[in-house]
Amino acid sequence: MDRPLTKEEAREAFRKLLREKGMTSTWSQEQALQETRDDPRWKLLKMGEKKQVFQGLMSELRREEREEKRKKEQKAEEDFIQLLFDCKEIKKHTTFREAMTLISTDPRYLLIVGDRERERLYNEFIDQRARRERDESRKRRREGMEGFRQFLESNKSVTVDTQWRTFNEQHGDNPIFSEIDKLDSLTVFMEYIKELESKDIEKLKQEKLERRTRSRKARESFRHLLDEYWVARKINVKTRWKEFKQNIKNDPRFLNLQEDDVEGSTPAELFYDLIEDLEERYHKEKKRVKEILKEVQVNVNAQVSYETFVEAINKHENYQLLDESNLKFIYSDLQDKAVRVEEKTKKKSKKKFLSTLKTLKITKGSTWDQVKGSLPAENITFSEKEQKDLFEEHLKKRAMEDDFDSTSDEEEGAIHERRRSHKKERRHSRSSNSKKKRDSDRRRESDDSEEDKNDDDSNRKKRRYV
Repeated sequence: MDRPLTKEEAREAFRKLLREKGMTSTWSQEQALQETRDDPRWKLLKMGEKKQVFQGLMSELRREEREEKRKKEQKAEEDFIQLLFDCKEIKKHTTFREAMTLISTDPRYLLIVGDRERERLYNEFIDQRARRERDESRKRRREGMEGFRQFLESNKSVTVDTQWRTFNEQHGDNPIFSEIDKLDSLTVFMEYIKELESKDIEKLKQEKLERRTRSRKARESFRHLLDEYWVARKINVKTRWKEFKQNIKNDPRFLNLQEDDVEGSTPAELFYDLIEDLEERYHKEKKRVKEILKEVQVNVNAQVSYETFVEAINKHENYQLLDESNLKFIYSDLQDKAVRVEEKTKKKSKKKFLSTLKTLKITKGSTWDQVKGSLPAENITFSEKEQKDLFEEHLKKRAMEDDFDSTSDEEEGAIHERRRSHKKERRHSRSSNSKKKRDSDRRRESDDSEEDKNDDDSNRKKRRYV
């Protein structure tokens, strides 16, 4: 058994019935009801509902007819404008009346009612034609510029250094120039050159970036090489570039850093960066060793061996903090300094010894045994043999003087007294240059602490790039 229709379904069935009967917007209610009375769908709705469906459909039909009329009128307008485009006799300055005379026999002309409407459409045609001409002009210009650009790209002789005048002289007779305005061709050319410049700049940037990356990697590899040699104790604080270079001259990590396109620090600079670090560590450890030696009361001199030096400090609690590779160099530096101090002291003692000899009454016949008893024993830091040698050298020097053989001991003493007085007067009359020399001598005789500082500075200045 079929289920009964809903109210909406019944209304839609009656609306379909009216359309099937060919209802138009000119029908009356009575006509619509009369036309549908014999159909079974008539009984689906009450009379009031039938009238509502009729009114709704009537509104719908009127809208459809208005839309159809609008489309028809629009089609007629479009056909009329196309008629104007099709008429090649209508030029830019053709008037409305002249144009209408040219197309009045065409059926599309009759589709538009009234000259006022035709004139409106004619003006719209003028605007459309102007827009089309502008669009076509832009299109031709764009195509001409694109073609000229392709011509430039295919011409390998055009580079970033090519000038417009030269290019125009070489290719000005090419047919491509007839398809483009002169100013447009210049514009395309300049834009193309700018793009080439940008590409060159970008290429240079990329090459520079690659060169920097390659240089950085080369430096890192060379630093690893230095670290390997330092860990293997093949580099120390006293190593110099000239000797180290011989050991690595065939190593690829050294050769890569020598290439012409590698920028930044050179192998020698990186080497001495490491040496500077080692020197800084060395001077700190040297200072620590001095403190340890002071605590254990050991003085390093020419007679102290390296084994004795190590034995003296290896029991100290800070010994473990020292780098054993530096100990030999520290020992050598301390011993060299001690030797220099001893030699300096010995030189001063000899100088004082000779001064003392000059104050004594020495004749040609004087002997060392006669004289040595008159010499003070204190502050003499060299052996008796050396003292005797100095005495004999002094005796030979005195023998060359005119008054040495003809004077008695008393006269000899008087002569020495006059010499001392004369020297005293000369010291008072010395020039400022002599005073500066004395000041310089006194500075050279500064205490050990000042010498330590000078030795450290001197050691730092030894490093030179090769």
